Amino acid sequence: MRVLYIEAKPSDCDAFRQAADAIGLIVDILHSGHAGLEACADGHYDIVAIGCHLVDMPGLDVARQILNRNPEQPLFLVITKDQQLQAVELLVLGVISFVIHEEGHPWLGMLEGYLVNLRTRFAKRSDHLEAMKALSKSEQRLGDFAESGSDWLWETDTRGAFVWESLPAESRSGSIVSDVLGKTREELARGFVRR
Repeated sequence: MRVLYIEAKPSDCDAFRQAADAIGLIVDILHSGHAGLEACADGHYDIVAIGCHLVDMPGLDVARQILNRNPEQPLFLVITKDQQLQAVELLVLGVISFVIHEEGHPWLGMLEGYLVNLRTRFAKRSDHLEAMKALSKSEQRLGDFAESGSDWLWETDTRGAFVWESLPAESRSGSIVSDVLGKTREELARGFVRR
């Protein structure tokens, strides 16, 4: 899982990297909000974490701009105690979580727990997205086969009776769809032999 941490304070960057490394996350660190916004433009990161010590723009503004560009981008904030109300507003907009950075407060000890939780949540999300991609690919292959392989497709039930066919009107044999549905191949063949 790839994480971007946007933070200017070197000691916080080191602490974040140490917590992320401990649980096997790959971390890129950028030191300015503008650089972070540029890096997020392509949706390359599974999670973007934004610190509270940016010099070029407030971290909460970076979060707002990222969410405006890509509401699906998972964001995690490290905020100061006086930013709590703004952080709650961002939770409503889509930020997934935040931790309060307070000198003397054990926020670094909590950070690893937050990162483990986020990794677990987004691993499940990634698995779901991969399954959806595989399903879409399978549906596309079936559609391609249906278009190239035959003009008439059908589905039968467990006894072999037709329950669906692709032709909405008269089939190539001259039978009306309603004449075919509910009958087995043998029943249809008997009808042709009598003619």
